[in-house]
Amino acid sequence: MSGTPQSFMIFKEELRKAEVEKKRLEALYESKLKSLSLQVSILKEKMGAQEEMMKSALEYAIKLEKELENVKEHVNNDLIKNSSGYH
Repeated sequence: MSGTPQSFMIFKEELRKAEVEKKRLEALYESKLKSLSLQVSILKEKMGAQEEMMKSALEYAIKLEKELENVKEHVNNDLIKNSSGYH
């Protein structure tokens, strides 16, 4: 037995190919994971901005509602003053 059996050489070559494929798949997985992490980060940032915008819009709506109530009260007071006046 002077040489290595052919089946061992085939096995060794298949093992090498499997290791190369494993490394390729690991790199692909890491790349996709990094991409997904970036997308999640961007989505979190967008959601935070939308939440802040909704909060501002709600605060503005509440302010407008209070101003409308003040205007209504002012108009009602003017109507009462005018109705008890020069008739």
